[in-house]
Amino acid sequence: MKANKRIIFFAVVYILITLGLYGNMKEDQSMTIAYVLLYFPAFWIMGGLLLGFLLKFKKISIKTPIDFAAFILSTPLPVIAFLVIRSFSPAAQSPSYTREYNRDGHRHREVMYQYTDGQKERIEYYKSRDSVSESNPFPAEDVWLKDSVWTYYNTDASIKKQVNYK
Repeated sequence: MKANKRIIFFAVVYILITLGLYGNMKEDQSMTIAYVLLYFPAFWIMGGLLLGFLLKFKKISIKTPIDFAAFILSTPLPVIAFLVIRSFSPAAQSPSYTREYNRDGHRHREVMYQYTDGQKERIEYYKSRDSVSESNPFPAEDVWLKDSVWTYYNTDASIKKQVNYK
């Protein structure tokens, strides 16, 4: 049996639109709520209705494993699965404290993460790649370089390790 080209095409277009929405959301983070509460659900509803219409009127069919994979990729399930898996990743952790200031011609950022009990987990320091001045207090590009000494703490507040990025 041959794979159904229409459902594969639908899946590719669906994925490209999803990636486009995600890219736009990351580019303009002030609109994140609109994407999460409006754009993604509206797109998922329209995509689901169109997919249901195509299935009902036999424009697409699911007969092979490739068709089934394309069908699954044409739903919000992969995005939801990715978000659930990512939420358990340490990289998904949100900082509990962030501070930025200008010093020595650069923008500096201090970021602190905490354990769930409120104890410090680590403190990170960054320096902007671009220089800043009084007339231009913010860097031209949002590129941050690791800087200073990062300190990692155990749950009992003792220092686990320190890494020097100077």
